[in-house]
Amino acid sequence: MGDPARQLFELAAGLATEKSLDRMLDRILDAMLSVSGAECGFVILLEDGEPDVRRARPPEARPRVSWTILGRVLAENRPILLADAMADPDFSGVRSIQRERVRSVCALPLRTPREAVGAVYLDHRASARVAPGLLDTLHAFAGLAAVAIQNARRAAPAVPDAHVPHPAIVAVDLGMKRVLRLVRRFAGLPYPVYIHGESGTGKELVARAIHDGGPRKREPFVAVNCAAIAGPLAESELFGHVRGAFTGADRDRAGLFEQAHKGTLFLDELEAMPPMLQEKLLRVLQDGVVRRVGGGGMRADVRIVSASNEDIETLPRFRRDLYYRLNVLRIDVPPLRKRRGELPALVDHLLARIARETRTHLRPITPEGLERLGVHCWPGNVRELENALRRAWAESPAEALDAGDFDFLVVRSVPPREPALAVEDYLRMAVEQLGPRLSNAELADRLGISRKTLWKKKKQWGIR
Repeated sequence: MGDPARQLFELAAGLATEKSLDRMLDRILDAMLSVSGAECGFVILLEDGEPDVRRARPPEARPRVSWTILGRVLAENRPILLADAMADPDFSGVRSIQRERVRSVCALPLRTPREAVGAVYLDHRASARVAPGLLDTLHAFAGLAAVAIQNARRAAPAVPDAHVPHPAIVAVDLGMKRVLRLVRRFAGLPYPVYIHGESGTGKELVARAIHDGGPRKREPFVAVNCAAIAGPLAESELFGHVRGAFTGADRDRAGLFEQAHKGTLFLDELEAMPPMLQEKLLRVLQDGVVRRVGGGGMRADVRIVSASNEDIETLPRFRRDLYYRLNVLRIDVPPLRKRRGELPALVDHLLARIARETRTHLRPITPEGLERLGVHCWPGNVRELENALRRAWAESPAEALDAGDFDFLVVRSVPPREPALAVEDYLRMAVEQLGPRLSNAELADRLGISRKTLWKKKKQWGIR
């Protein structure tokens, strides 16, 4: 066995003991790049059937994956090695290959004996970089890696999502899983991100997740509410000023742009930004220079993430050219009334947080309590839910929160097209989501039912 093969299979033997999926993906990709000599590499995992670029080398590399090649690799479950993709009769007409001028491509399926996990994509702008004799070795290693990846994914806790760059985000519902896929895709890119969602849906958490998952994570994350700076000193707040620029300016002051240098500036409630600031922000985005009030300009190395609870594209008072500058990448965060399927997991996550905040033991919620929460339409979204749980926690002396502990909620039934889930449905979702992490005794106590009842329900639902 040659050195490259030995290197790969020694790594494969050690993957079984690796507990972190992220570290596992790093080790797999680094080893395959080292052995193949490719210039760039990407690990793509399938999330709910959709390909998601989870790792890139170098880390700042813009994904230049040919989805045509990737699709064939996944569909046919076989590796593809192209010594000169631009001249290959099957792929020379693919627009992405011509645009990126990529020559050598090696794409390998990550597949277990039962299912497709994803793929590894290696490329180089020089021809014949990956030796044909190495293809079988890389393919065999990819199969072993796929088994290790799938085992690590199944062993990871379901809530919060093990791959989320921010631990405060819970994603069980398909809508929020899509949000997190976009967060992972966008985190390593340098382009502005626009987040749209109702108040209280967690837009700032999404913005922080983008920052924490990208190359700027060790630099500042500066959040500003645009509604709070809409005054006469708004320009100074955002861009800074020099001494003597106006009455009261007794010293130089760095604005929020400078405070976020090399990091991320999060502009929340973007719809409240006054027209004068919109014009100046547009100029900064166009030429990359921040000008203090009364002073000269300086280069701005800041990634902009913005958010609003209104669709600013339709607002007459918001500049359309600025909107196009900010809305390069977009994430729409669904409201809680459309995420009621993850209400049990979300409530469990928030109650655990409240227990930490109050330094008391964890108090569960009964199925009847969950049903009461399920018939509320939550106009304030997750923020309203969290505060409702805090109030019930503070007012109730019981060991478990019940339906009566939420009588203070104003009766706002869910719309007819979004019927509330029955107690049985909530109970089943809670068992499916919490079961892998708790023993039967702990799960029964958490749900306020006997272990015998839990056993009967699991048998009835076919849950092992």
